[in-house]
Amino acid sequence: MVDKSQEEKNKSVEPFKTSGELREFIGSTNIETIYQGALWTHWNLLYIPPSTEQTANASIENKLKIFREYLQTSPECSDLFLINSTNIAATRASGNSIIKRILTNYMKIIYRNLNGRIPLCQATLKMLVAMNSHSLAMTRELTETFHFGHKSLGRLLNIRLEREDGKPRNRIDVRTLYVRFVLSFLIYGDAKVKKTVLELRNFFVDEVLRTIYDRVILETDLDRKTKINFFTGSVLEHLLRLFACRDSAPSDPSHCIADLVHNFLLSLCCTPGVGICFQDLGWYPHGTVATRTIDDEKGKSAKVYNIVLSKFITKLKPIEDLRQQDLLLRILEACPELVHVFWQSTKLAFEPRLSFTWLSTMSLLQKIVLLPIPSLKLPNARTYLPNPPPCSTIIESILPSAVNRIAISKGLQHSSLLVRFTTAISLGFSFQKLDNITLRFGEIAASIEIIDPVNAKRWNDIPNSMAEEMRRRVPDVQVLLKLHHDILAAENLQKGPDDEETMRNKFMREAVLRLIKFYQKYMPDSLFQSKFDIGRLIPADFNRVAVGLVLHLLDLLFATDGFPWWNKNESDFSHLISLINLYISTPYPQIKEKTAEVLRYFMTEPILFQHDPNESEIFLNTIQQTLSRRKAKSDKIELLKFLDSRILQYRNYPYKDIDRTVKLAKKVKDNLVNTSTMDIDENESKELVEIARQKLSVRYNMEEDEFEYPFSPLLITIVDYNHQTTNPTSVVSEFISNLIRNIRGSGRQRDKISAGPLSISELHRKRIVSENSISSFLDTWKTQPSENLDRVLLLFIKDHLPEGLEDPTEDLSLTSILSVEKRFYATIPEDINDDVFYHLIRNMNDTRTSILRFLMLCKHQFRKLFEHCIRNEPLNLRNMSTENLVSLIDAYLSTVAIRSNERARWFEESVTDDDRNAVSFIGKMYGKRLLAGMQVSLNSQSSSLVTLVFCTLLDLEPIVLSKRVTKDLIHGDVPSVFGLDYLTICDHFFKYYGDSVSGKQRKDFITACFHNVALLLENNALDSMPIKTFDLIFQKLESILKKVIPLADVLEANTVGEFLFVAIDKKIAFSSVIKCITSLISTAYSQPSFIGPPQNKILDAILTHSQFTTLTYPPMLSSKSSYLQTRSIRLALCHLIHRLYDLFPSICYRQAYLPFLIEIYGATTADSDRLLLDIFIKYEKITKVSVIMYLMTWGPGSSKLVTKKRLMGENVVVESMGLLDSMALMQSYTHFKIDDGLEVAVENSLIEERIEESEERIKMRTAPACDLSFMLTLFANLMSYGGMIDCRRFIEVNALGLVIVSLSSNRDNVRRAAYYLLDEFYVLLERAIFREKKQILLLLNSLKNAITERESIESPQRIPTIITVFVAHSLTIFLNPAHSMYPQINKFLLQRPIIDLADVPMFYQLMYSSSSNSQKDRVWILRLLSAGLKSFSDYKLFKRRYVWDIISGYYISRVSDNVTRKIINEIIFQAASIPNVINDMIIKNGLLAWIHSLCISTTLSPDNQFCFVGPRILLRVLQGCEKTNSRWLEGIWSNQAMCIATDMLHLLDGFNVTTSTSLWTLNMLKAILHVFHYLTLTSSPTALTYNTHQFTVTFRILEKCELYLDPCLKAFRSVTKVAYQHPFADDNLDQLYVMNDDGLYIYKELVRIVFEMVVNCEKLEGDAFKKVTARALAIGVSNEARSWVIECLGFGE
Repeated sequence: MVDKSQEEKNKSVEPFKTSGELREFIGSTNIETIYQGALWTHWNLLYIPPSTEQTANASIENKLKIFREYLQTSPECSDLFLINSTNIAATRASGNSIIKRILTNYMKIIYRNLNGRIPLCQATLKMLVAMNSHSLAMTRELTETFHFGHKSLGRLLNIRLEREDGKPRNRIDVRTLYVRFVLSFLIYGDAKVKKTVLELRNFFVDEVLRTIYDRVILETDLDRKTKINFFTGSVLEHLLRLFACRDSAPSDPSHCIADLVHNFLLSLCCTPGVGICFQDLGWYPHGTVATRTIDDEKGKSAKVYNIVLSKFITKLKPIEDLRQQDLLLRILEACPELVHVFWQSTKLAFEPRLSFTWLSTMSLLQKIVLLPIPSLKLPNARTYLPNPPPCSTIIESILPSAVNRIAISKGLQHSSLLVRFTTAISLGFSFQKLDNITLRFGEIAASIEIIDPVNAKRWNDIPNSMAEEMRRRVPDVQVLLKLHHDILAAENLQKGPDDEETMRNKFMREAVLRLIKFYQKYMPDSLFQSKFDIGRLIPADFNRVAVGLVLHLLDLLFATDGFPWWNKNESDFSHLISLINLYISTPYPQIKEKTAEVLRYFMTEPILFQHDPNESEIFLNTIQQTLSRRKAKSDKIELLKFLDSRILQYRNYPYKDIDRTVKLAKKVKDNLVNTSTMDIDENESKELVEIARQKLSVRYNMEEDEFEYPFSPLLITIVDYNHQTTNPTSVVSEFISNLIRNIRGSGRQRDKISAGPLSISELHRKRIVSENSISSFLDTWKTQPSENLDRVLLLFIKDHLPEGLEDPTEDLSLTSILSVEKRFYATIPEDINDDVFYHLIRNMNDTRTSILRFLMLCKHQFRKLFEHCIRNEPLNLRNMSTENLVSLIDAYLSTVAIRSNERARWFEESVTDDDRNAVSFIGKMYGKRLLAGMQVSLNSQSSSLVTLVFCTLLDLEPIVLSKRVTKDLIHGDVPSVFGLDYLTICDHFFKYYGDSVSGKQRKDFITACFHNVALLLENNALDSMPIKTFDLIFQKLESILKKVIPLADVLEANTVGEFLFVAIDKKIAFSSVIKCITSLISTAYSQPSFIGPPQNKILDAILTHSQFTTLTYPPMLSSKSSYLQTRSIRLALCHLIHRLYDLFPSICYRQAYLPFLIEIYGATTADSDRLLLDIFIKYEKITKVSVIMYLMTWGPGSSKLVTKKRLMGENVVVESMGLLDSMALMQSYTHFKIDDGLEVAVENSLIEERIEESEERIKMRTAPACDLSFMLTLFANLMSYGGMIDCRRFIEVNALGLVIVSLSSNRDNVRRAAYYLLDEFYVLLERAIFREKKQILLLLNSLKNAITERESIESPQRIPTIITVFVAHSLTIFLNPAHSMYPQINKFLLQRPIIDLADVPMFYQLMYSSSSNSQKDRVWILRLLSAGLKSFSDYKLFKRRYVWDIISGYYISRVSDNVTRKIINEIIFQAASIPNVINDMIIKNGLLAWIHSLCISTTLSPDNQFCFVGPRILLRVLQGCEKTNSRWLEGIWSNQAMCIATDMLHLLDGFNVTTSTSLWTLNMLKAILHVFHYLTLTSSPTALTYNTHQFTVTFRILEKCELYLDPCLKAFRSVTKVAYQHPFADDNLDQLYVMNDDGLYIYKELVRIVFEMVVNCEKLEGDAFKKVTARALAIGVSNEARSWVIECLGFGE
C-alpha cells in the first residue's frame, strides 16, 4: 500500500495523457522535462498493482494503457537507456549514484537474473554493459564488485537464439550480450581493469578477437608479461580450432571466421615487439647477448626467446590448412630461432611417395628454406657480432636434418618423374639458400676486415663448414650423374620437339644440371673423385639448347677450376670456340653477359691475357665487330677455325712467341731511356712495335720498374698470319686489322688522364707528380694547361697540408684524419713560387681557385702576393667569376682575422698595415659585387659564403661597408634580394652598425620586409622550403625587428596587420613564426603613437584557428613523448596569448575567451600551463570575478560544460574528481619541489629560451608534474561542497597525499594552505562512510598529534619531507589491504600514539627485515628515502639514523640488486643538488672515497648498466659542492676527484675494444673526460688537472676506437660547447644510465673536450698538441680552433 503523502504528491503531478507524451519526455534533451516526466512516472508506477490483484479503478487502467502502448512500441525500453548516454552533465552524477546503489544493494538480484529466464537475463546484461560504459570510475567499481566466478556465468556462453526459417531473430542472444559485457571492461577500463579481466580464465570467447587486438595487444600501458600470461598454449589451441569454422563473419560476410582468426594470429604472433612475439637474435642462440624474456623474470633458463610460439608451432597443421601454413611461415620469418625447433619437433614424413601429402610436405620444405636470411646485426644496432652463428643452426635453415640423405636419394631415384623433379627442385632451393648465405657472409667479412681481421676470417671460414655439413646431408654425386644419363637416354627416344614427355625431360635435366653446378661450386672434390668429365655436358652448339640449360651450363663452367677448354667437341671445335660462337650469336642479353664472364675467366689465365684482362674484352668485341659486317656463314666458320687453330697453337707452344714479345719490349724500353735507334727484326710487325712503344711509354712515366708485357704474346701468333696470307680482303685479315686498331685505340685512351676525381687520385698515388718531378710537371702544366693537370696539382698541394685547414666541413675519410699528424708541419716545395701564383691568378678557373686558397693559407708569401694583386692588378680579380672571387677573399680573410659567432676581429699579433689597407680596398672595390652575389633562392639551407665574407668585411671595415648596406639593402628593392643571405647581412648590420639609420629608413625597411613575407606566405611560396631554412628566416626576421622597430617611425597598421593575420592563418603551426609575431606585438605596440590592428581581432584569429586546439592540446603527464611532440609550438602560442593579455588587459580579459583557454589548460608545471594560470589569476584581479567555477573542469571538452553552465552541485565534484590523475599526483608529491610557492612568476626571456630549447636539453629535466598552485585551490573549492565530495576517492587519486606533502614546503603560504585543507578534510572524513576509514583516521591522527607548533600564523610548522611522504604513501596502501606493507605500517602506527617527526619511520625495521618480502621492504624504504631528501633539515633526520652509512654499505654488499642500487644512486643524485648536504657527505661521510671504491670495483662491460654511474655521479657531486669551501679552494677535493678519474681511465685502457664495444667505450671515455674537463675549467690556473700521462692514456683509448668508426666521417652534427651548471632537483635521473648511439658525434665531442683541455694546460705540448690539434682541425671542431691553428702553426705569419 502507498501512504497518503505519496497520494498527495501524485495529485500535484500532471499525468501523461497519451503514450506519445511519454515518448516525448524520454526523447527530450531538456533536463527539466526529463525530471518532471521521470517524477510522474515514478509515483504513478507505484500504484500499478500486482497481476494477481483485481482492480476496477478506471484511472489506473488508463495509466496502464499508456505504458502498455509504450511497451508495445519499445519492448525493451531502449529509449530509457539513451538518457544516460546523452551529453547532459547532470545525468552522469545521477548515473554514478544509481550504479553505486545497484552495486551495494542489488548484486544478488543481478546474479539471480543471470540464472533466470532469457528475457530477464538479456535485460540484466544490457544494464551491466550500460553501467560499464557510464564512466571509468564505475567500470573500476564493477570490476572490484562483480563475481566473475559465479556459477551462472558458465551457461551464458551456450545460450544462442534459434533461427526461424533460416533467418536469425532480431533480438541479440544471451551469448553475444555476455561477450559484449566482458568486452566493455576492455573498451572502457584502464590498464588496471584490463589486467584484472585478462587474468580471468573463463572470459575468452571467439568473438573478442578484434577487441583483444585493439584494446589489449596494442595497449601500451599493459606490460608484456600480462599479455604473455594470458595467451597461453591452451588459449592458442582454442583459436586453432576456429580454423575449421567456415561460417561468415557477422561484421564482414565476405570473410569467414577462419579468416578473422588467421588475421588475428598474424598480428599477435608475427610482429616482433607486439603481442607474444619477441625480438630474437636470428640464428644466434639464446644468451649470446644479454637480454631478458618473460621466463628470465620467472627464474627459468630459456633456450629460446619465444617459448610460447615454440610450443604453438608444433600444434599447427600446415599440410592440411593453407592458412595455418601461412601462419607458420610468417612466424618462422619473424622468429628465425624457431626454424630448428620446428624441424626437431615435426612429425612430417619425408619418405618419397607419389601422394598429395608428400608433395605438400615438400612444398612446405621449399617455402621454409626460401625464407629470408635474418638480420645478423645486434638488435637496435648497426654492428655485427664478432663470431658468426653456429653452423648447426644455419644448416637447419638450409637442409634440415629431418630430410635425411637416404630420403633424398630415394626421391631422386624414384620411379615417378614428378617425385624425382620435386626432390631435385627442393634440393636446388637448399643449395640456393646456401649460395645466398655464403654471399651475405662474404659481405659481412669484407665490411669488418679492416677493423677486425681475426673475426673477418671466422666469417669467411664458416661457409666452408656449411659446405662440409651439406656434403654429409646430400646424396652422392653419382646419383645425379646417373639421373642425368637416364634423361639423355630418354631424350634420344623422344617423338618430337613438342612432345609432352620431352618437355618434362627438359625440365628435369635443367634441375639436375643446376644441382651438378652447385655440387661443383661447393663440393668440387665429389666430382673430381668421380672422375667425371664436365666436357661431356657441354654441347657442340649452344644455340640448340634451351635457354635455362645454357645458363646452368655457363654457371657450371664458371665454377669449374681447370676446365679443359682446349678439348675438342663433336663439331671439331674447342670448347672455347663454342663459347665464342655463343657469345656472338645469342640474342639474349643475359646469356651474352654470362658467356662473356666465362670467356674472361678462361682467357685471363697466365697463358693468354693475364697481363691485361682488358685485352680479352677487346678480343671478343673485335670478333663481333668483324662478323657484324660479314653475314655469310662461311666467313664465320672461317674465322672461328682460324681462331681455334691459332689459340691452340699458342697454348701448346707458347715460348717462342713469349720470347719474341720480351725481346721487343726490352728494345722499345731501351729506346725510350737512351733515345737510341732501335734494331728491330724485319719480321716484326710495325703495328706491334707502335703498340709496345705506346704502352711502355706510359708505364715509364709512372716510374714503374718491374717488367710487364706490352700486349699478349698471342697477338704475335695471330699477326704472323698477315705476313703469310695472300688474301688481304679475307675475313681473317679484316679481323687482324681491326684487332690491332682497337688495341692501339685503347692505349691512347688510357694515356689520357681521366676527368673523374678518383682517377686523378689514382694517378697521383702512382706518383706522376712527386717531390723530385714537381719542377718538370709545373713546366708542362704551364705550357699545356688542362683541367686534369690542375686537379693533379691540387691533390699534390693538399697532400702537404693538414686535413680540414681549407674546408673543415667537407667529408673526410678516417684514414686521412689519422694521417694528419704525420704531415702536420709539412711545407710547400720551393718550386711552387711567385710565378706559379701569378700564372694561377691570371688564368683562373674553379680548380685553380682552390689551389690559390690553399697557397694563401699555407704561406705568408702568397698572402702578400694576393695583397699586391688587389692593389696593383685589380683587373685580374674583376674578370673572375663572383664565386671564385668570394672564395679567394674568404681564404685571405681567414689568414688575417678570427671569425666567431659574434664579430670577426683581427689577428692582432700578426696582422700588418698592408693587411688592413687590402681589406679596406676589397670593401671599397668589391662590396657592391658581393652584395649582388647573394643567394636569393628560398631553398638554401644555410647562409652562403658570400654572406660570411661580407659580414667579416663589415666587421673589419665598418665605415665603408655600412654605407654600402644602407644604400643597397636598406633602401634597395627588398623582393628582388629577399632571402636568408639578405636577412643575415641585415641582422648583422643592425646588431652592430645600424645606429646611423634614421627612423624613417627603419620604417620603410621593416615595412618592405613585412609586405614581402606576407606575399610569400599568401602565395604559399614558402611551402616547399626546407623547415630548417624556414625557421632560420623567421629567426633572423625576429632578431631584426627587435633592433629596428624601437627606433623606427610609427609603423602603419595595415602593414603590420597584413603580416600578422597572414602569418597566423598560414603558419600557426611553426614556433619560429609565432615567436616572431610575439616580438612584433611586443615592440610595435610599445610605440607610444602606434595604432595597430585591433587586439581582439588578433586574439580571435589565434583562438578560432582550426589548428589551435590540436597544437595546444595538453599533454598526458604519464607520457613524456607526447609532451615533447607539441611542447615548442604550444609554449610559443601560450606565450603569445600571455603577451596579448599583458599588453591589452582591458580588451583581452573577457569571459568569452575563457572557454578556449580552459580547454587547452593542462594543470601542470609546464611553462605553457604556468602562463595560462597566470592569465587566470590576473583575470580575477582585474575583473574582480572568480574563475574557479569555470576551472573546476579543464582540458579538452571542458569548454562545452563551461558555456552551457551544466555543472551544479554534486556534478561539479564528480567531473573534477574524474579529471585527477592518481599517478600524476603521486609523481608530483614524490618529486615535490619544496621551494615552489603559490605565486606564478613569468620571465619572458626565459620563456623565449625554452621555446628554442633542444630536445636533448628537455630530456635532462623531469617531465612536468601537477601544478601545486592550481591543485590546492581546486581542492579548497571541492571541499566547499561539503558532503558531496567522496572522501575515499579523494584519497585514492592521491589528492590528500599532495596536500600532506605540502606541509614540507619551505614557503609559508603553501604550508598555511595545506593546514587549512587538512582541517576541512578532517571534518568531512568524520562524516564519511567507507571501510578503510579507521585506518585512515589512525594515520592522520598520528600525524596531527605530532604537530605541536602550528599556532604560529606567520610561519606554520614545517614537517620533514620524509614524514609527509611516508604518510602520503601510507594513505594509498591503506586503501589496498593486499599490499605487502599494509600489516607493517598498521602495526607501526598501533605501537605509538604519534609519529616521531625527528625520525625516519620504519627505517631499521625495513632495512634489516628478514621476512619473505625483505627485498620489497628495502625497496619501499629506499624509495621513501629518495623522495624524502629535499633540504638540509631533511638530511638531519638521515644523519640521526646513520642512513648514509647503512645504505652505502648495503650498496656494495651481495644482498643488493640492481633495483636497490638504482634507488641509492637516486638518493645521491638528489643530495648533489643540495650544496650543504653534499658538502657534509664529502667531509664527514667520505663520499668521494666511496665513489672511488665504486668506480674501481665496477666491472667494465657494455652489459653492465652501472658502468657510467661512477664518473657521472662524481661529476654531479663536484658540480653540487660549494666552491667557497676551503677544501675546494685548496685543491683537496679536485685532487681526489682527479685520482678517481685517472683510475677509471686506466681501467678503461685495459678494456678490449671491438666492433660491438667501440660505441660503449666512447661513451665511457666521455663520462670520464667530463670530470677532467670540469676540473680544468673550474680549478685555479696553476693546478695541473690534466697531465701528459693522462693525455697519453686518453689518446691510446681514442685511437683504439677510431679503428671501428665509420670509414667516412660525414653528416656530423655541430657540437655545442659543454656547459656545466649547478645540479637541480628536477634533473632527469636517466642521464646516469643512458648511452648516446651516435658514435661519430661522441667522437667529435671528445676531440673538442681534449682540445680545450690541451689549450688550458700549458705543459701539454709536442706530440700531444699535434695529435689533438690535427684531429680538431680535420673534423672542424670550431671556427675559433681553425683560426687559432692557422695563427699558431705559422700559416698566417
